Amino acid sequence: MASNKQLQMVMRDMLFITWRVEPELLRKVVDVKLELDTKTDSSGHELAFVSAVCFNVTEVRSGAIPFSSLSFQQVDYRAYVKAGDVSAVSFLDIRVNSRMVTTLTSFMSVPVRYEDIEIATATGASGVLNYHVKSAGLRAEAVIDQNEVAISDTVTSPRFITQRPVGYAR
Repeated sequence: MASNKQLQMVMRDMLFITWRVEPELLRKVVDVKLELDTKTDSSGHELAFVSAVCFNVTEVRSGAIPFSSLSFQQVDYRAYVKAGDVSAVSFLDIRVNSRMVTTLTSFMSVPVRYEDIEIATATGASGVLNYHVKSAGLRAEAVIDQNEVAISDTVTSPRFITQRPVGYAR
């Protein structure tokens, strides 16, 4: 049976921008109760990872709080961790461009802050996706030819980045 405190969101136009970082640097900002989820590159060097994840929230549903039509844009800054054997993310920062969302989440003890965020996407006839994001903390543009998508990173897979069933916020 689902709890009436659950929050469901429909997220669209999601972009993960991921950086490799030295585990010692990341350890300074991740709760010591969580283990960093690291990978070893071909030269034997241990790497940790952080991402900025940008997306549009187009629909929010909750049994706890009756929402009218609520949509907003969000940028999460996250580190990849493990809690025991469970792959997880540690949210380092969560930003949204909705003052209503920041007010509502403050009552739920979720560390969400307001920031002007602009996310725009467009797909051309040739299948090329143009993705633009602007915020105080991040400016990025990605041009992705969906016919020629190649994964150049053999250390991590898209599954490592996207399949995280648990999230921790500090």
